[in-house]
Amino acid sequence: MKVAVCLKLALRPEQALPGGTDGLELAGAVLEWEPGPGDLVACEAAVVLSSPWGGSVDLFTVGPAAAEGALRAGLELGASQAARIDWDPGVLVQDGGLVGRLLAAAIDRAGPFDVVLFGARSSDWGSAVVPAVAAECLGLPLVAGVTRLTAVSEHELEATVSRGAGRRMVVTVRTPVAIGAEPPLAEPRYPSMAARLRARQAHIKVLAPAELLAGPDLPWTAGPASEASGQRAPGLRLARLRQGGPSGRGLVAPPPGISAHERLAFILAGGSRRVARSTRLLEGSSEEVISAIVEFLADKGVV
Repeated sequence: MKVAVCLKLALRPEQALPGGTDGLELAGAVLEWEPGPGDLVACEAAVVLSSPWGGSVDLFTVGPAAAEGALRAGLELGASQAARIDWDPGVLVQDGGLVGRLLAAAIDRAGPFDVVLFGARSSDWGSAVVPAVAAECLGLPLVAGVTRLTAVSEHELEATVSRGAGRRMVVTVRTPVAIGAEPPLAEPRYPSMAARLRARQAHIKVLAPAELLAGPDLPWTAGPASEASGQRAPGLRLARLRQGGPSGRGLVAPPPGISAHERLAFILAGGSRRVARSTRLLEGSSEEVISAIVEFLADKGVV
C-alpha cells in the first residue's frame, strides 16, 4: 500500500504578530513555526496503515525552505521520502485552491497512490479547502472528518466519520481514496534519536511550481499585476494586518455618578439600569420555605 501525506508548516497560533505602520508587513517579528498537529496525525496514521502491507509513505508540502521542517517532522515518524514545492506567495497569505492544485500535480506525478491523507485543517488558516481541491484534481473521493481508519484488505478501508454532536458514521471505501484526518485518528509517536538523525540527514526533493502547473493566470508566470500588459496578479492578497485584542463592541458604559459596586453590578447585569436589588434569605422548615417561594411568585404574577 502506497500512501501520500500532505503537510504544512504553520505559524505557532499563540505568538503575537506585531504589524508594521503600513499594516502590510511584520515589524521585526521573529516568526515561530511548527508542523500542524492534524498533519502529524495524518502522517502517523499513514505509517500505521501502510506497515502491514510493506508499503511506503511519501510526504508533500508547498512553501519556502523553512517548510521543510514539517517534512522532517513527518520523516521522524517513519515516512519514506519527502518532496517540497518551492513557492512563497507570502508569509501570511496562501491561496488554498492553488496550493491544492500544486499538491495534486506533485502527487499525480509521483504516484499512483492508494491513499492520500490530509490533516482535516491547518492550525493557522483552518479553511479545509486544500483537501477538497486536491481530491477533486486527482479525481478521488474524499472522506473527511475521519476519526478511525482500518484496512479491511490492501484495497479496502473502513473509516469512522464524525458527524458532530457525538454522532458517528462507519463507511467502507475502495482505494484509491483521499482521507481528511481528525485528531482522534492517531497519536503521533515520540521519535527516537536515531529517527531524528535519519530525518535530519534525509534528502528532500524540491519541485518548481512551473514544472507542475502552467498557465497565464498563475503567479509565477503572470508576475506583478500590470494594466498595460494585461497580466493578472494572484487572486488572494494581503490587504491589512491587524493585531488581535479585546473588542468593545456590544458593551454598555455604566452611567456616571454611581458607586464602584453599582458600576460592577451594572456591567454584570449586561447594561440593566436596575442596579439596586434586594435579597432575602429563606429560613425554616421545607414547608415554610416552599410557602414563601410560592407567595413571592404569586406577588410577582408568575403563578
